[in-house]
Amino acid sequence: MPLPLAGDGNFTVPPLDGSMLVPSMIDFHIVHSPDWVFARYLDGKGQLVEMRWKWTVGKAIHIFAREVARKYLGTDLDKGQLPPLKKINSGDKGERFSRPVVAVIAYAPHQTYLPVFFGLLRAGAVPFLISTNNSAEAIAHLLKTSGSSFVLRGPGGSAPDVDAAIDRAIEQVGPQQAISFIPYPTRDFLFGHNLETQPFLGAPFPAADAPLDSPCAILHSSGTTSFPKPIVLTQFHAAALARQTWWGDRSLVGRSFFVGHLPPFHALCLYLSGFFLIGGGWTVHLRKEAIPLKPVTPENIIEELVSLPSEVLIAVPSFFDAWSRDEAACKVLRNMQCAFGGGPLSSLTAQRIEAAGVSLQTAVGITEIGIVTRYPCKDNTSSAFRLNAMMQPFFRPVGQDQYELLLGPRPGFVPHVLNDSVQVDGQEQAVYATSDVVEFVQGSVSDPENAFIRIVGRADDQIMHSSGEKTNPGPLVDIIDECPDVKACLYFGRQKPHVGLLVEPKTPLKSHNEADVAQLRNRIWPWVKKANAFAPSHSALFKEMIVVASEAKPWERTSKGSLRSGAIVKLYDDEIEAAYSAFETIAESDIKVPQLWTTESTLDYIRQVVGEAVGSGKIDDDTDIFAMGADSLKATKIRNVVAKAADKRLQPTFIYSNPTVSAMAGALLDLVSGSGDQEDDVKQVVDASKHVQAMEAMLQKYAKDLPTRSPAAPAVNGSARGHAATQSILVTGTTGGMGSHILDELVKDPNVVAVYAANRSSRGHSLLERQRQALRSRGVDESVATSPKVRLIEIDTERVDLGIDEETYGELTMSLTCIIHNAWRLDFNLALSSFESHIKGTNNLIRLSLRSTRPHPPRIVFTSSIATVRGAEGPTGAPELPLETFYPSVGFGYGESKAVCERLLAAASSKAKIPTTIVRIGQMSGSNTNGAWATSDWVPLIFKSFETVSCLPSMPDEDICWIASDVAAKALVEFVASSSPSSSLSEVLHIVSPRTAKWDDVMQAAVSILANGGRGKLVPYATWVDSIKDAGQKTSPEKFPTWKLSGFYEAVVPIASTKLGPDREAMGPKRLLTDESKKRSQTLSKCESIKTDDVKKWLRYWSTVGFLKP
Repeated sequence: MPLPLAGDGNFTVPPLDGSMLVPSMIDFHIVHSPDWVFARYLDGKGQLVEMRWKWTVGKAIHIFAREVARKYLGTDLDKGQLPPLKKINSGDKGERFSRPVVAVIAYAPHQTYLPVFFGLLRAGAVPFLISTNNSAEAIAHLLKTSGSSFVLRGPGGSAPDVDAAIDRAIEQVGPQQAISFIPYPTRDFLFGHNLETQPFLGAPFPAADAPLDSPCAILHSSGTTSFPKPIVLTQFHAAALARQTWWGDRSLVGRSFFVGHLPPFHALCLYLSGFFLIGGGWTVHLRKEAIPLKPVTPENIIEELVSLPSEVLIAVPSFFDAWSRDEAACKVLRNMQCAFGGGPLSSLTAQRIEAAGVSLQTAVGITEIGIVTRYPCKDNTSSAFRLNAMMQPFFRPVGQDQYELLLGPRPGFVPHVLNDSVQVDGQEQAVYATSDVVEFVQGSVSDPENAFIRIVGRADDQIMHSSGEKTNPGPLVDIIDECPDVKACLYFGRQKPHVGLLVEPKTPLKSHNEADVAQLRNRIWPWVKKANAFAPSHSALFKEMIVVASEAKPWERTSKGSLRSGAIVKLYDDEIEAAYSAFETIAESDIKVPQLWTTESTLDYIRQVVGEAVGSGKIDDDTDIFAMGADSLKATKIRNVVAKAADKRLQPTFIYSNPTVSAMAGALLDLVSGSGDQEDDVKQVVDASKHVQAMEAMLQKYAKDLPTRSPAAPAVNGSARGHAATQSILVTGTTGGMGSHILDELVKDPNVVAVYAANRSSRGHSLLERQRQALRSRGVDESVATSPKVRLIEIDTERVDLGIDEETYGELTMSLTCIIHNAWRLDFNLALSSFESHIKGTNNLIRLSLRSTRPHPPRIVFTSSIATVRGAEGPTGAPELPLETFYPSVGFGYGESKAVCERLLAAASSKAKIPTTIVRIGQMSGSNTNGAWATSDWVPLIFKSFETVSCLPSMPDEDICWIASDVAAKALVEFVASSSPSSSLSEVLHIVSPRTAKWDDVMQAAVSILANGGRGKLVPYATWVDSIKDAGQKTSPEKFPTWKLSGFYEAVVPIASTKLGPDREAMGPKRLLTDESKKRSQTLSKCESIKTDDVKKWLRYWSTVGFLKP
């Protein structure tokens, strides 16, 4: 509820119920608050000047309004005339009705700027306050999109650069938009003899002639990422702003606010000195009169506050950061009510300034809204605040217990801009999406009015990587900004595999040679390590990805001092691309390179390199590094460091082929001693017997201790045979492509009453947000994630208890009828050992099934792969039968690991009587819904190569049996529905399209679209492989990711060069037979072959996500 509207002896509160508009309040205060002190300041002699409303401010407003109306608007205010409303074109907003718009582009003191603003309002014009920091191009854009008729420029000669920018802007606008100039009034005109000789206006502001939806004033956005945009405040909005501060916990009437540090065109200054103030009744304190004005610095502001003490101060975080290190400044601030706004405040700054005894609060203001925080509010702190109850908040989940703040209307309030919508009681409600990401410090979403929240970042700052992961840079920047060598920094990496950092050094480098840059990186590195420790692994920053700014390319800032991040990243595009390219070939490391490569020195060196990359403590020589936390980025880092140390060019697959310290050290020692040939490693013949031995050993490791099942419990919720009439299903990997569609199909199935969607945890985002994002990206309704059937759970399959609490685990043992194990890493570079954690996870799911208290343990449905039978022999395709040997599976670690699990599950069926279904899935293509297809898959990377080599591979007459991922998911769910305890204890089914398409037809369709009338063709497969290998030598893998799978593609050359029989698909895999599978799935039996329209969907999707060029 708002506070009682009570003034004091000098200020009378105007009607704030919407019956009086702001221009009318000007005249109201002349009559009812004549002695109200609007502003105070010290003149050039240090004497206190008080600007009282009637005889100083009000009179100046009327004098200037009369001048503008008569000379430029053609109206007589003394007779109550206002300029008529006219239809104007406002750019992307289309046509609207407005009175004449006067663009104020003036570098002038507050003492005159504020009366000029009010004078334009009183004249019936629409003042548009434009920052003097804008470029000519930005000013021209604002003049066009606002439909401005006049420009009021600053006092002559006060800012030559601004005047020049205005002149260029007018030229760019052109003659089609008539713009006239209004001269800036002199101080003497406003406050001199005219006060005595000029009467007040003879008629009040005619409120009836100012419709509520007509513009009152115009501000503009900061233009952080593009041109600034006009923000129109209607008469309704302006009146609402006048009552916003009455929703705090105490009145501000009679208090003193220092605003001299704020540019008068800035929204915060205008609100504190204009719209808030005219309804709130405080006094603004201005800077001391001086010509020219002193620059606004933290030191100068403290001097001003000493000369003219104030009660309230709102300033940007950088000022408080400087003051927190200055005891004298803190002494001044202790006597004030301080708040920060305009950007994030680092926790260390807050700790320092509060330790100095300064009371500091958060004050969140948004041009499009006004003041978002409840203000004043005695309970607000530097890290948390309550929301202004005048507006209706909504919270959109974006991460781990984090939400984007959206603000909607309430009676008497509507945001100035509505840019989004939410569902309220089944209806669309327009709201303003702030892009601020918040979390609850106290309270919850269910009771936002009594909760305390804090801002943790910006939704529009989030960086979407080519991997689909997101980085929230806000907290990381806060950490690195604490480094004394850093003036400012920002993260980059949109549509890149990993992040980088642009740094503006506090002291510019004298030269940008390699040594100076390396030294600065080393000085910054301790703070980067802190940020990396805080960040999720996919957001880790490598030292090589720190790009140092140059004085020759100064960073652009908004009027608030915030970085124009989009413009800065664009400015440094060449340096950023160079950093990504260099990262693939250059690596910095402080680890000492052995003078002599021996077995021991090489082992020790590799241990240190791996330890540095994965951040682990003790490194086991024989443990797969990917099991220790390595990923593709860290593997690249290790490869680059090793290659630089050994002065050898290593293939992209070097780490994947040697994934342990021992293997890596041995391979490196062979290279440096001359006994190995790394550059030809992809041509080495696979020793099938060694691969089979490794698979057998892995199988025995997990199959030897398979427990047997306890005696069956009595029948529960089922028929006489104990088979459940309804299904409760656990599915792993529902945030992946296939998993999203499986989840969708299970929710649609009326016989499925519960779905446990199980996925690994992530520090960066909540499981709900990850699930919603996965569904959205694949064209599936994201409400599936919040279906009453669905329970999202985070699991760690490497743990016997799956990393879940005892109660949830017990619930699963009592309710599950089926386990669909779908989660698996898709990476054809990794060796079998790198998939051991997945095999261990499968073993733990077997144990979950064994612990079931139901009469029949839940069936385990395992999504296997065509790769497990890739090398199968015989004249026909691969039958729907279990594997009897591992030889058909030899090749890549991915298929080998799936084969181990096939036989592990077969052993569970045989020994423990667990029903299992092995579902071998062929090559899945993009979904039928929107073409979504993971960009890391080998087929999309073939299409990606066209942008570099202008050709695609041909395999004439060869067939493909690809199947859309959503169709495959539906078939799998139909398999589940058709299974029962009476089904085979261990069954094998296949999912591929029973109808084939020609490889060359698909490739030719892609060439026709990708070439877009330009150069492009099909070439023999071996020629294409030679082309990508040649391109890979000249182009970084970052720009040419196809090269990373060059070993995979080259291994297929002998097969692709041979006419295959009817039992094989293109690229050589054994064709999967589907006789039994088609009987179990109507969807599979009716599945069509790939068509040109499917290819178009894939390419459109890849272009949308930035994988392919538009």
